[in-house]
Amino acid sequence: MELSTYITSFREVNSIYAKFIETGLYGFDEQEIVINFFEEIKDIKKLEMVLFESSEALNFQSKFNAFKIVLNENVKLYEGNKELFDSLDVNKLCGIKSSCFDENISLKQKEVDVLFKDYWLSRGNLGDRFFKKAEENEHDPIWEEYIYKKQLYDRENEELDTLHKKREHILYFVLPYINNKFSEISILSISFLSILNSYKDDGLNDFQVKEYLNMGITYKIFKLCNDKYFESTTSKIFYNYLNLSSKKGDLKIRKGKIIYVCHLIKKLAEKVDLNDEKEWRDEILNNLELIDSFNKKSNQVEYNKRKEVSEAIHFVDELNEILKNE
Repeated sequence: MELSTYITSFREVNSIYAKFIETGLYGFDEQEIVINFFEEIKDIKKLEMVLFESSEALNFQSKFNAFKIVLNENVKLYEGNKELFDSLDVNKLCGIKSSCFDENISLKQKEVDVLFKDYWLSRGNLGDRFFKKAEENEHDPIWEEYIYKKQLYDRENEELDTLHKKREHILYFVLPYINNKFSEISILSISFLSILNSYKDDGLNDFQVKEYLNMGITYKIFKLCNDKYFESTTSKIFYNYLNLSSKKGDLKIRKGKIIYVCHLIKKLAEKVDLNDEKEWRDEILNNLELIDSFNKKSNQVEYNKRKEVSEAIHFVDELNEILKNE
């Protein structure tokens, strides 16, 4: 998902909001769009990742500003008409949608009931013919009437079953949409604005420090290591930390994972410009308090891999694949 997708989606939802406020019109189709929208954008961590990935693009600033505008508009539309949105009977909307086959089912049921009576009457008229083989009753008018009425009944009853199955299917379809999410979307918009404002407070130029390791590498390393080898953090902090532009305690090694981080630093140093390699490695090791243990532990993971330790195999292979492609 790209930043432009967030902007486009919010604009569509804001348009639905504005139409609802102006005309009072809001149907199941609109509800489907709104709920699908919420499910798509509700992951805050995904937004942070999108912002991180987009931040190096030339048009990032314009998209960043456009996103703030649509977020503010979303909050304004909801907060200014909160009672209208919160009182919307979503259950009724979904009920109308799920009952779209009810009238047809009712009409078809009446037809089937009539045909069933005719069929059952013709069956009763057969007498002992009913127990004979079909070929023995060939050209018998009473038998032929029975067959005709049975076929009519079977055909219409099959159509009735089809309608019931369609209604059952649409009942399952509407279930995820029986929720009023307007308030949650507004809260989410406010959270998103808070994230954007933190970028402003920190300064968008956070990404314009001396770059030892580019975003392509740092993001992939972040995906590999976050909440596994380092304590959970954001991709932005991770990038800044690896480029020596954040505070010493911003990145913390998880318990028992020092040998993996030492191996990581050893391999990443090879990607740093040769003139900066020693400076970068020494400062990173100092920040992570690994100066004393680096030489002893930087080869431990490769040793464990040779001993076929599964975590070591996975880590080394994944890291090598990342660095090979950068």
